[in-house]
Amino acid sequence: MRKRRTAVICGLVFVAAYVLVSVVIRHGIPTAWAGFLAGAAGFMAADVAGRLTRRALDGPRPAGVPAPGRPPSPGPFAVVLHDPGARKIQAIKIIREHTSLGLKESKDVVDAAPASLPVPSWEAAVALSAALTAIGATATPGALQ
Repeated sequence: MRKRRTAVICGLVFVAAYVLVSVVIRHGIPTAWAGFLAGAAGFMAADVAGRLTRRALDGPRPAGVPAPGRPPSPGPFAVVLHDPGARKIQAIKIIREHTSLGLKESKDVVDAAPASLPVPSWEAAVALSAALTAIGATATPGALQ
């Protein structure tokens, strides 16, 4: 897959360079600006190729699953704890750190998995989900339902 991604990036860079040369020749742009524009065109081509290959590698998402890094809706958010894993005490500590829940409430959430934990923002949902995943739990951020 890396060879294909490299080929796509090289192809886009060559296309961007060709377009740049034709614009420089057609409009008489000074050569100092041409070098700057060539670098910018190469960067944009690499960015586009990276986004295309990431989208191809991710594959189609099931219905209702948001794109990674983007909130699913402007409304309230939650983290769904599917499975706390073997380290339940660590999960309880992390839930207490990231939410306003006390010890008993956090323990009840871990014991009642799958459970939904309301959080104030999308960034908080992603942070809590990442912290729980780091200890071996299964959690996903999403919209509060």
